[in-house]
Amino acid sequence: DETIPIKDYEYKFITLIDDKVKIASNEDDYILGVYSLKPGIIGNYNLDELNDKKNIQVGLLGRLVVIDNNTCKSNSYCKVDKDGYAIPYNKSDGDVPHYRVMKRIDNNKILIMFK
Repeated sequence: DETIPIKDYEYKFITLIDDKVKIASNEDDYILGVYSLKPGIIGNYNLDELNDKKNIQVGLLGRLVVIDNNTCKSNSYCKVDKDGYAIPYNKSDGDVPHYRVMKRIDNNKILIMFK
């Protein structure tokens, strides 16, 4: 298994391969959630496992912060790019997972509604 530093997951979209998480890409048809420093709900909570470098916290629902390329706009939609970041979604993109952009947090982060 490839070991990716936890810092590399921060604020990126996440998917599943078997029972393991990985940074999502635009090739993934299932988006689990977004790596979150402070998720509202932690499922399967086990403090020993949570502190293990193999486990990360993933926000599965609600208002989540995700990194974007500074082009996503409030009251529009975003989708996942090839590296797990948010980029603008357009209707011409078709039936790909997309999420409502609530507001810009700073130059490279947005707040989305994930459900």
